[in-house]
Parts: sequence; structure tokens; C-alpha cells
Amino acid sequence: MIKKILLVGLLLMFLISFTSAKAICGQVDDSNVDFSASWLNVRAFYLGGPETFCEVSPEENKYCCDLDVLNENWEEGDLVFAEIYLPNYFAGPTSVEVSNSPYDIFPNMSLKKAINVISPSKKFFLNASSIFFNLSFAEPFEKVYILENGNERALCEDCGNYYWNETISYGTTFIQIRAVKGEHTFYKNITLHNLENFDVHRSFSCEGCRGKKIKANKVVNVSINVSLNPSVSGMKIEEFVPSDFEILGGQGLNYNLEFNSLSWNVTGDSFEGEYSLMSPNVRGFPKIYSFMMKFEEEVINQQKVLVFKRIPFHFRFLFRYADPEDINSTFFEKFHFVSPSEPFVYPDDGMLELAIFPLVEKETWFSIAKYDFGRVRGLRKKFVLSSYSIQYGLNNRELDHIFLDFKISENELRKMHFLRFYGFYGGKWRRISPESYSFDEGFVHFRFNSGPLKGFIVYGR
Repeated sequence: MIKKILLVGLLLMFLISFTSAKAICGQVDDSNVDFSASWLNVRAFYLGGPETFCEVSPEENKYCCDLDVLNENWEEGDLVFAEIYLPNYFAGPTSVEVSNSPYDIFPNMSLKKAINVISPSKKFFLNASSIFFNLSFAEPFEKVYILENGNERALCEDCGNYYWNETISYGTTFIQIRAVKGEHTFYKNITLHNLENFDVHRSFSCEGCRGKKIKANKVVNVSINVSLNPSVSGMKIEEFVPSDFEILGGQGLNYNLEFNSLSWNVTGDSFEGEYSLMSPNVRGFPKIYSFMMKFEEEVINQQKVLVFKRIPFHFRFLFRYADPEDINSTFFEKFHFVSPSEPFVYPDDGMLELAIFPLVEKETWFSIAKYDFGRVRGLRKKFVLSSYSIQYGLNNRELDHIFLDFKISENELRKMHFLRFYGFYGGKWRRISPESYSFDEGFVHFRFNSGPLKGFIVYGR
């Protein structure tokens, strides 16, 4: 019983001490910046006097500072200020007059970005002699100046924005923009890399690999060699690997649905990197993938590879002689942004017109080619009138349908004893039944709506 009385007494003492504390509170609006005010430190202070700090709560961005901690001898009528100050963000200052109530409320503060760099929007340049700078400021600051590789130069005073062309040398340039507001100086660091030239070499090695032609379901060792002229300091290099490849060894980050990425910060005039992959287990047709490299968000290299399990007859000529980089000479291939309302359209080649309708918005590749499919079970090669391979970077969940419009000369059609059409689905050739729907200029048009079609044959005699 005595223990319970003591416990209640201690609790009452705590509540009395808590409720007797004097709080000064407020709220921070961060809706106009790309930065959250949550957990930022608010400085509460007397002009020329003591100061204390309290954190902004994620709950509605509110804060409360203890006035007794700031000044245990506070008096009614005291003027207390609050502000947030970061290298390139600020809020306030705002103020409140202390009353005799348990708490006082500061006017709301808005978090602002002090220096906004509109241009340059990138960090990597090739053979640039000057770079256009365009800056805007949260308010007209007393003084704005630039530090370039340690050399100071005034830009403007009491200005809301400023723009100019800055002469830049080769290599890495470190720039700091500074803006002065009263006792505070805000700054924004900018690092620019300007190269005269560079060279990128990427090589693949694995069991059964042949240059840029990679065997399916194999461990692939990738070597990267980058030469830079002149040298740089702290430049970010990113390697983008098609997501169908598994990056081994716990390396890599998921970039988007199509790519995973690896990154390095490079200092000097060269870089050598290595990583290992498991190649995708492609089935049926070989598949083309594209590797990509960026210098500081700028795409500087793309390299195509061909992943194969077995080489079908109709791919052997391509596989033996063509480099995947030169695939455009054999394929109609194009990277294209598509959406449900903007399908990929293969233009009329005199016989076939084709449209691929996706269910999603996506930038991906499409590859249409005329092929000799060689031996197809149940078909005689001499009766194959025309044949196409149809490849695309959409999976079955992203594909709505494929529309084909195929035309045959009316004169040829009259001579035929039979005419059949075949489509390649899920690794098998299946007979399909296009609809004949129009006649024009001596041709009969056939049309067909299909699912995930990968090949098309016109067969007759």
C-alpha cells in the first residue's frame, strides 16, 4: 500500500512539473521544396542572447521548444525568435511575444531553398569551352558570389536571379555559389567534369560465349576499361545491366524494371571494373539486350549483345557474320516509347504492316526481320511464300495484342491451290486464320489480331 502511495505521488509530481513547463510552438510548411522539414532542428533564440533547439515532428511538421530551457528567467512580454538554417535551405525567422499562458504559438514558417541552380542541369560535358549558368534565389540576398577552384568573384547584390556564361577548362571544376543573408551564408556546391575525349571498352567472357554473343544460363564475367582525357576527380560512372541478367555477388541496385545498375566514383584518367552475371535462360529465339553506361547521368555508351541457347537455322548467318552492334543492317530494330494509345508500328514494307499494342507506357526495343525459318515441322520449305521474325522488349503481362495486315497479289492468289498462315507462339508453330477484308490496286489484304506472336509464315502453292 505504501509503495502504491509513493508511486502515485511521484506520478503527480511528474505531471505537475510537465504541465508547469512553458512551451513555444509552431509549424513548418515544406510544400514548396523537394525537402522534408521532418526532424530538422528549429533554433529558438533571443536577439543577441541565449538559444535552444527542438526538432520538427513528422506529425504535421509541428515543433515545441521549452522556454524554461531557453531562459529560466523569462518574463511576460519577452520577444522570442525561431528559425531553421541549413547550408541551402532556411525558414523564418519568425517571432512571438511571450504571454502568461502555458504555451505561445509562432506564426507558421515556410521552408525555402536558398539557391536554385536551373542551369547547368547536368555535370558531364564533352569539349565544352563555356557553360551557361542560370540561378534563382528564394529572396533578394544581400550579396551573391562564386568560388571557383578556390577563387572568389562577386556575382550580384540584392538580386532574385542571375545568369551568365562561365568559361570552363578541361578536367574537374569545383564551384560553390554563396548567398549572404544577415549573419547567415548559404551555399550550393557544383562539380563539373569536362572531357576532351574518352574511350569505353566492355568485354564478356563465359563458357560458350563468342565476343558479344552470350550463351544462355551461364556465369558471365564482364570487364570494363575506361580511358579519360584529361583526368577527373570524383566522377560517377554507372553501368546499367538488363534486368534479365542476374548480377552476382550481392552487387548492383534495382534501377527500374528494365535495368539494374552498378556505380563507381572515379578519380584519375582511367578506370577498370569487373563484375559477374548469370545470363538469362532464353528459349527458342535468341534475344538482343543492350548494356549502357553513364557518366554523371549522361548516357555515353550503349552495347548490344545477343543471348542464345541454340542457334536456329534462320539465325546462323546472322550469328556467324554479324556483330550485334551492326544488327540494324539485318533487322528493322528501333527503341521506341509506346503506350496503350501509341503502339509501335512497323511501316508497310510492301507486304506486311504490323502494330504492337502494349498495356503499359514503356520505352523498349522492337525488332522485325524477314527470315528463312528453315525446316518447320509439317511444312515444305518451297511453299513458304514469306516469313518474319517478330521480337520486342515487352513481356506477356505488358502486351495487349499484335495487329498484322498482310497483302498478297491477286494474280498470285488466283494461281494458288491453297493458302495458309502460321504464327509462332510459346515455342510452337500454330495455324492461324487471318480475315481477308479488302482489295486495292491488285492486292488482297488479310488482317489478324494476335497475342504474344514471335514469328509469322505465309504458306501456299
